[in-house]
Amino acid sequence: MPTSAPNMDLLNIDDQLTDEERLLRDTVRAFTAERVLPHVTDWFEVGTLPREVMPELGKLGCSGCT
Repeated sequence: MPTSAPNMDLLNIDDQLTDEERLLRDTVRAFTAERVLPHVTDWFEVGTLPREVMPELGKLGCSGCT
């Protein structure tokens, strides 16, 4: 699990999240640290997001309209 971000929760929104929402947040943070951050500069330079990332985001429940 990556180290948590500096406390930037100035409005104490974290206190309003359910345990399930915190778990989702932490899961997405870990995914981002592992699969996105190492490559984001290169992806930005070429203006693309690799297709293989989208199904992974879908499995996390992070794609589609809500």
